[in-house]
Amino acid sequence: MLLNKLISKKINIENNYNNNIIWGYIDIYKGNIIIYSRQMCVKIENNYKNNKAFINIDFLNTTIYFKNRLKQITNNKKYSVFRLITNNSYIEKNIFSKKDKFYEYNKQEHIGLLVNENIEYLDYYKDIVEDIIFKHKTEFSNNRFYSYRKNINIYNNTNLKNINNLDCLFDAYYEIDNTYEFNNYNNTIYSQFINLLLHICKNYYDGEYTHIYILSTNDEFRVLADISNKLKNKNFINNNWSIISLNNIINESSEYNII
Repeated sequence: MLLNKLISKKINIENNYNNNIIWGYIDIYKGNIIIYSRQMCVKIENNYKNNKAFINIDFLNTTIYFKNRLKQITNNKKYSVFRLITNNSYIEKNIFSKKDKFYEYNKQEHIGLLVNENIEYLDYYKDIVEDIIFKHKTEFSNNRFYSYRKNINIYNNTNLKNINNLDCLFDAYYEIDNTYEFNNYNNTIYSQFINLLLHICKNYYDGEYTHIYILSTNDEFRVLADISNKLKNKNFINNNWSIISLNNIINESSEYNII
């Protein structure tokens, strides 16, 4: 299986830090771990504990943001910043490279959705499907979402936190050259499935989990399950990848009495 590579970086801790709390960041140009001084860590921590939104470090032209997810901006460039409480004599981080810049790796899951819009009572399923997908959405997660409509890339590696609804995936029609055509997934769901796998693989790291939810006919799902099993047998994907029939979830759950 083709995997994106992670780079392991390590740095020794040479000073004693107050309450063993260390603040640092990843050098985006070299990928090295940079630790703030003991005095600066105390200052950053005090602002963090006092529920400040950010702290400016003027002599470094740096701002560290505390709300939601930790973020550092230095000279208008975004850096991975971290807060660590440790008794160890070293810090070790997994780093990844993106467009020749380096960032700290945060484990993520990949959530895919394929919908056959010819399914009967499709509009009735919409809120239920959203509820199932958004169970993977948490304040601190880095989970990525993928889905497609015919000939149009709707979501490709989008942070699930940035998605509030999936209305566009349930529109029965799509616009091309100012005309509307019926969006028939019966002829395309298999190729859409393969495209979904390929896009996830571009962003997949070892040990991550992938969940692909499919709302389709039973016959279509059986074919997709067979494709998935053959890919696993050839080691193109691993056992952390799963495809889930939304039909089965909805029909078997007492919470949803649709049919």
